[in-house]
Amino acid sequence: MIVAAFLVFGGSPEVFNKVPTYPSLRSHPDASISGTVALTSLGDVTPTGKQSCVEAVAAGGGTPVRLFCVEWGGAKTMPPALRWRSDGRLDVTSVDSNHWRKLADVATGAVTDVAWAPPTTTTTAVGPQGQVVEWHVSSGTLRLTMTTGGAKRTLLSLAVPQEYSLSGPAWGPSGAWFSVVDSASRILVVTTSSRSRVRFLADGESPAVTGRTFARLALSS
Repeated sequence: MIVAAFLVFGGSPEVFNKVPTYPSLRSHPDASISGTVALTSLGDVTPTGKQSCVEAVAAGGGTPVRLFCVEWGGAKTMPPALRWRSDGRLDVTSVDSNHWRKLADVATGAVTDVAWAPPTTTTTAVGPQGQVVEWHVSSGTLRLTMTTGGAKRTLLSLAVPQEYSLSGPAWGPSGAWFSVVDSASRILVVTTSSRSRVRFLADGESPAVTGRTFARLALSS
């Protein structure tokens, strides 16, 4: 699970830190990170509304591939549920009243409409080895920690605005990395080795623009 806590101490001066920047996997891919991340992103504004798009990107970095987009008009709807199937295709299912479902083949780009069924998810907040990730912001400092077998260590500590936050995590099947989405709608990859690193992977949907929740993620091995 992931635990979020905001600690504000009375009498402390207000902190005006900038939103942090992270090294980019898009410009500097890391071949040691295996897997694929499926995500939802904000598409174009059309005459009839806005678009929500589904993309896939190598977890080790690169340019996301847009698989398809759907229009959601002016209503505030939820991003679709994403799930990798055993045959390697991505199952994308609406979670609102529109009731649509598509299977996307990332390798070929083929997208097939199929009958809607209630969505399921393979994302889990606990890592494959029982890892638990926690974060909190205190006096303008973000601290991201991971606990495994009772041993806690810090993965990240840096200055942030007091309102900065993270959501997730979604774990890669090997447990060597996980992904979170920050309050700037950026998808970050965090490696869990002794020299843990946090890097930018892709942009997700912006709640400030769309009124929607953070991007949904589905991670493959």
